[in-house]
Amino acid sequence: AGKRFYGCLAFMVWMIPVFAADHALDHEPLQRSPSLTYGQVFESALASAPEFLATSARQGQAAAYKAMGQDFFAGNPTLQTSYLDDSTLTDAGLMEFAAGFSIPLWRPGQKQEVRVLGRNVESMFMSWQAYTQWQVAGRMRQTLLAVQSAEAMLAFEKQSLTNSEALEQLS
Repeated sequence: AGKRFYGCLAFMVWMIPVFAADHALDHEPLQRSPSLTYGQVFESALASAPEFLATSARQGQAAAYKAMGQDFFAGNPTLQTSYLDDSTLTDAGLMEFAAGFSIPLWRPGQKQEVRVLGRNVESMFMSWQAYTQWQVAGRMRQTLLAVQSAEAMLAFEKQSLTNSEALEQLS
């Protein structure tokens, strides 16, 4: 059993260059850029994050609630007109015209509540924005760690291959 183990081990060491040649890279290795800073990478990652697409909508929602609390009326004034007659049923000559103007007014305390709501939605947007930045920073650091780990593993495997070749030449 011991001879088989050492025989299999020797075969595997002997086959390492063959496996390495079969699995060549299908892309150029990434080159480090000394001019690229962490801040630039972070800004680029933040701009391309899926959560970033919701930024303008959330910001617009906060601005709309804040502006609603500044309005003089509780909503938009409306003008209504209506016309009724009995010509289709009895044709007795009855007609009615009505016109009206509606101005939605604030209930007591409602305007203050809407202002508070606007401030809260704006605060919620700022918190969401900070949360998104922390999320993106975490994902970016995990990715950078994965790249660094892959580079370390590659260096280890290259050194292992060199050592195996040196052992092969000795025997």
